[in-house]
Amino acid sequence: MSGFAEQQGLSLGANGISVINAEGKDNLILAHAILTGFGVKCYLVFDADTGPKGLGAKEEAIRAHGDKNMNILGYLGAAEAVRPATACEATHTVFEDDLEAYLIEHWPAWNERRRELGEQGDGYVADRKHAPTYAEAARTAGGDPKLLYALLENVMVLGG
Repeated sequence: MSGFAEQQGLSLGANGISVINAEGKDNLILAHAILTGFGVKCYLVFDADTGPKGLGAKEEAIRAHGDKNMNILGYLGAAEAVRPATACEATHTVFEDDLEAYLIEHWPAWNERRRELGEQGDGYVADRKHAPTYAEAARTAGGDPKLLYALLENVMVLGG
């Protein structure tokens, strides 16, 4: 998110916004509850992990992720869904499968830039999740990722 914000000429930190990795969806509710308990405004971004379209992910994994999705959405007061569609709401953004799958499908320039960075080296990695590579690709890729604009707008509202 910070890379995309920088591409738009925005500094999240200068606007009083921090991005915190909760290290998985199992920790989102607790992190949100603690932070909001201290008066910190929060916006959740998470992957529904429903598996790639048409590949029929393992039923057990889908069920486990579905329960977590229901808990998070219910906690936020949103419509509960085992397999939520990608959506950007006032309190959260959820990606049907995961952020990477969304970006590859809806922001091809990001994926192309991610691959270029990996091929050039300099510490960038193209064949696995790597936050610095993702951020630099988001900072330097062209294109028009509409959902990310909406997500950024929702987050900036929190910064006041």
